[in-house]
Amino acid sequence: MKSKTLFLSEINANRKISPKTVDEILNMSFRYVIENLAGLDSTGKYLYVDALYKILDAKHVELASLDSVDLSEYTTMVVHDLVHISGFYNQIDKYHDILTQHKDLKIVPMSFGIWHDYELTERDKVILKTMAERAEIGCRNELIADTLYKSGIKNIRVIGCPSLFYHMDRSFAITRKDALRKINFNAYVSPVKFGKSTTTHMDYVLREAQKYESIFALQENVISELFDYSPIADTWMVKMPEYKKAYFEYLSRCGKYFYNVPDWIAGLSDCDFSFARKLHGSIAAILAGVPTFCIAADKLRVAGTYDYFKIPNIHFSEFDDNKPIEYYYELADYAAFNKSYAAIYDNFIDFCRKNDVNLKTHAV
Repeated sequence: MKSKTLFLSEINANRKISPKTVDEILNMSFRYVIENLAGLDSTGKYLYVDALYKILDAKHVELASLDSVDLSEYTTMVVHDLVHISGFYNQIDKYHDILTQHKDLKIVPMSFGIWHDYELTERDKVILKTMAERAEIGCRNELIADTLYKSGIKNIRVIGCPSLFYHMDRSFAITRKDALRKINFNAYVSPVKFGKSTTTHMDYVLREAQKYESIFALQENVISELFDYSPIADTWMVKMPEYKKAYFEYLSRCGKYFYNVPDWIAGLSDCDFSFARKLHGSIAAILAGVPTFCIAADKLRVAGTYDYFKIPNIHFSEFDDNKPIEYYYELADYAAFNKSYAAIYDNFIDFCRKNDVNLKTHAV
């Protein structure tokens, strides 16, 4: 009997929302923003889910509708919500009952990740070991795989982030542009949430963006990310400091949200370079064929994934804001990425075949 794959996600993979500039959003009524944009998730999560939706030959079901699905009809269930396990976000436990009730079902994380400061609980380990008895657990990188192995979870394989297989083309490669004219910037923009390192990075962006045409791809929820920096903050939040005004003035000219992958790729395709601090912001630029230099927020989940794909990167502790943007442009050398991509792609295809994960047509 042919295997059947179910793809379980927390969000809708069929959004029909056009890209929005910051200026457009600020000219909308606050009520419209609340009703139409405030409930939207991180655009990075959308990229990740949309990539799996495109890659997998599977029935897609959102978590809220899972009870309506007869799981006995499926061989394998691919899940994406084990990608960044932490003390404040841990979805492992919800799979305990599913594994208990459906003893032949393979649950395949694509792909498993963990924050640097989180230690798996004994219950986490029991559930993950049960998953691993039925199928390999796909891991973000070697560091994550090593963490699982040391916890007694042995049936694992490094597959990277599936978002980077969006094109399903083993010959995919990045070519340096002939000149530096337009830059895509991507970063955390809320110092309240992410501290001094965010202020340092944004100050750097504001300084270097004066040299070239640029776009700034925003990713977080509109309310939490954008309105902190708008004049609205003067009326319903704390008085806006001067540095926030500078951020807002730049974002209102160059900031943009992309709510689906084709629009994101198209929106960045005319850039010559991307300087990014967020993982899926980096991946979106790479999928658009843009040489990207990445600033990793943590060494375990993010830097380890960049290293697996041979994507040029440094940890934020190594970031020198005295260096000009041209310095980091020269560091965006994709020779190692291009050389290794086909083997990494083949490993992903083999992982899917071995674990009964059905794929749509793909390059071989």
